[in-house]
Amino acid sequence: MSQSSICSEEVQNREALIFENNCTKVENVLTVPKIICPGETFTLDIFIKIQVCCSPGSFGLITVDDLTGEVNGPARITGFEATGTPDCQTGCPSGSVNGAISPDGKLIFLSFSDFFVECFGSGDEDLVESKCCLVQVQLVADESTGNGIEPINFDVRAHGFADLSPGAGGPFSNEYNLTSTIETSLVPSNHPCCRENPNPSITCPDNITVRNDPRKNGAIVHYPDPIVSDDFPGVTFSCEPASGSFFPIGETTVTCTATNVGGFTAECTFIVRVVADPCRLLS
Repeated sequence: MSQSSICSEEVQNREALIFENNCTKVENVLTVPKIICPGETFTLDIFIKIQVCCSPGSFGLITVDDLTGEVNGPARITGFEATGTPDCQTGCPSGSVNGAISPDGKLIFLSFSDFFVECFGSGDEDLVESKCCLVQVQLVADESTGNGIEPINFDVRAHGFADLSPGAGGPFSNEYNLTSTIETSLVPSNHPCCRENPNPSITCPDNITVRNDPRKNGAIVHYPDPIVSDDFPGVTFSCEPASGSFFPIGETTVTCTATNVGGFTAECTFIVRVVADPCRLLS
């Protein structure tokens, strides 16, 4: 049995509000696990970056004032944490973020008191100033309703203000909104990623013995498909060498592999034996 990375894959969506100079921007990156199991706790990462680029003689200011998140689907918000990131000056130092979660766990509202970046192009060189904040929203999935795969959608809106002169991405002096969306999936408990035993099953056909084809040092052999099964639909199989291949005289081991939607595999083998018939070799 082997496992692919399907069960630990993430989905990501990047949205940006880019101003006139193509450098000053507000960027929002959402990341969430691709597959969610019933009752599982998981995290939606919201990475916000604001950046102001100033040419000499220009001025720029961008703030992030608040952030609103909404979950639609079988999950609810239970908490959040706002932290800086190692490679970017923090825009959410400790104590600067306040938040509220709706009683049904479907909405979250965060306000920022110290998330701003500014630059003054007073020298002879261009300046780039940026700040970032990583908001980790904790959620818990509902128990599966038994209706198959169910989508969980997230809508996130960052709101703030930008005051930018020409040379810093302006002229612009107004509020802004940057909206981002992302979707993940709640799968049933019988999905391979949610089971204690995630493997599919596979049973190979019995060993096969055939005579060589006339005037050939082997035979083209067609054999039955293996029997494969899994608790969740979508299991596939492949065999090597494939049915209908040319098998040389002697014994050849055929390996068949079943793969389910979680990327888990199971294998079985059987032998194709081609017996040399002297009359057929000479005919």
